[in-house]
Amino acid sequence: MRYRRSAIIATATTALCCGLPGLVSFCIGPMAIYGAKLPESGIAPDEVNGVIGMGVVLICAGILGIIVPILVGLFTFRKPKIKPEDLNEPIPVDDF
Repeated sequence: MRYRRSAIIATATTALCCGLPGLVSFCIGPMAIYGAKLPESGIAPDEVNGVIGMGVVLICAGILGIIVPILVGLFTFRKPKIKPEDLNEPIPVDDF
């Protein structure tokens, strides 16, 4: 039970710290690329390529940020494999 609780906490923490900023970054990247091409955006013509490059970087960072909580959830919710030799060991008793 303790293992499952820590898995839920780890997944929720990474979803808030990595997934949410990744999702925002993934949404802002295409807006930056689209906005760089608009004539009324006020971006100098020599800076358009920089804005487009930054939009692509934001999209890639957003994808990585979204993937992190998914991987943490997959790895933490896997059931640990029990080895047959571990089943013959005595049950540990906590000393109080």
